[in-house]
Amino acid sequence: MLYTSNSQYRSISKLLLLFNVISVLKLGEEARFPFDKFKDTTNAWSLEHIHAQNSEGLYDVEKLREWLRLHIPIVQKLIKDNSTLIADMKQAEQNPKLDNATFEELRKKVTDALSPNGESLTKHNISNLALLNSGDNAALNNSVFAVKRNKIIELDKQGKFIPHCTKMVFLKYYTKSEDSSMYFWGEADRRAYVAAMNDVLKEYLGNPIVINEENDEDE
Repeated sequence: MLYTSNSQYRSISKLLLLFNVISVLKLGEEARFPFDKFKDTTNAWSLEHIHAQNSEGLYDVEKLREWLRLHIPIVQKLIKDNSTLIADMKQAEQNPKLDNATFEELRKKVTDALSPNGESLTKHNISNLALLNSGDNAALNNSVFAVKRNKIIELDKQGKFIPHCTKMVFLKYYTKSEDSSMYFWGEADRRAYVAAMNDVLKEYLGNPIVINEENDEDE
């Protein structure tokens, strides 16, 4: 399932909201989805990429530099032999006149290195979408899985509301432990995520969501 229009965006948003609501109801008789918190305008929950590989909305220098600031700690932790890349990122992050070409070269190196097995995710596939509280933070919107996971954990520690299934995604609840890396969002994660949707929503879906093996688009 992909979205290429506003109506498809709304349809997937509603489907993911339903996925959250039914998942919460399945927790037990006392469980209720907190619609009041979800609809609170300060939360700004919207449909966002779980693992972003593009740079939509990063138009000014400060947003480019913020993206680099968010990703430097992740590169330091997860990428081996990273000294040259880290040095280049730090130099660019400190440059008040950072240009798009330099940034894009660094962004591609980082996202390629932090995409499992060099996977290229289909841009708007439901297997890579969740309800996220990114607001107008374009740098965070365009971040890789590990950066967003850190943000979700930070919000959870603060006691902030996070939609149930969004939390489950970033805690890797849907993925078998032997197939999972806590810092990457790969094919096994995406397929387990969609399988969970199909299981929870089987009474509501006309046809199950299917991911095409060859081109990663839904049939």
